[in-house]
Amino acid sequence: MPEETIDHADSVVIGEGEYVWPNILSDISKGRLKTLYESKKAIDLRDSPTPRFDMLKPKKYSSISIQTSRGCPHDCEYCSSSKIFGSKYRWKTVQQVLDEVKLVKKHFCDTQIFFSDDNFLVNKKYSTALLEKLQDLKIHWYAQSDIAIGADSERLKLMKKSGCTNIFIGLESVSPDGLRHIDRHGWKFKQLKHYSEFVQRIQYHGIGVIGAFMVGLDSDDPAIFEQIAEFVIKNHLMGASITIQTPLPGTRLRERLEGEGRLLPTPWNNYTGYSANHIPKKISIKDLENGLLHLYEKIYNEDVNLNKMKYLTELAIDRRKKRKLLQMQV
Repeated sequence: MPEETIDHADSVVIGEGEYVWPNILSDISKGRLKTLYESKKAIDLRDSPTPRFDMLKPKKYSSISIQTSRGCPHDCEYCSSSKIFGSKYRWKTVQQVLDEVKLVKKHFCDTQIFFSDDNFLVNKKYSTALLEKLQDLKIHWYAQSDIAIGADSERLKLMKKSGCTNIFIGLESVSPDGLRHIDRHGWKFKQLKHYSEFVQRIQYHGIGVIGAFMVGLDSDDPAIFEQIAEFVIKNHLMGASITIQTPLPGTRLRERLEGEGRLLPTPWNNYTGYSANHIPKKISIKDLENGLLHLYEKIYNEDVNLNKMKYLTELAIDRRKKRKLLQMQV
């Protein structure tokens, strides 16, 4: 929405910034900054410069982001990322990423690293090579992935050895009808049957799962809140991020809801993820927003936390016992 944005800025850049940024700096130095710049070409991430981590103040950051890739072919209806970065995956070289990690270590002694890719582990060959190298750097990190990583025990072991503490996974819903049409190919719907098994396997390896869910999907009725709570509690998820489905600009979701006359005339400051900006099909707006609050109360309380810690502690003890047994056999 560059036309709206320009009312609040001197200049607007559309697209990725790396290739167009030198032109902007040149125009500023000559006193002739343009109103609009557009970068239509997807950049080769091998050309992406190393961020100036040295300009950040360490005390203000509990984690530092490093991006290793851009793009995603899944084209989920609600997602704006594939619209921004395109449908093809692009990667930095492993060495580029390692150099950035080393710089972060130099300037931020105890800060955790967040690999901010939409799907950090999607390329098995690339991610395996990177994880093997990260083992030597003695860092702690977390990232975003899809649930399929739960089927790969070898990479889960590598993740743990390289310092992975948590993985953020977009589970989106536990309702088959809710997942059926979220992405064009029904990929997440097909994975639903593995959700519990894979979550348990990931956490058995000592990596906490933060599950992301949305409520307010067209198939959601008031029962969805109890269904998500039951899944989160039963599977002892390390954490859960639950938001109301939000029709972000540029997404297929927004286009569809607009065509159906279901967009609410809400201002942008209502787009927090915790307020309704569309008319749901099977639940009232009031019940949707209140249901979300009650869901958080149900999954984040002392009893649930104590049971979760007990479960995760038992997993850790079991892992140690198995390691000792393997060492004795060797």
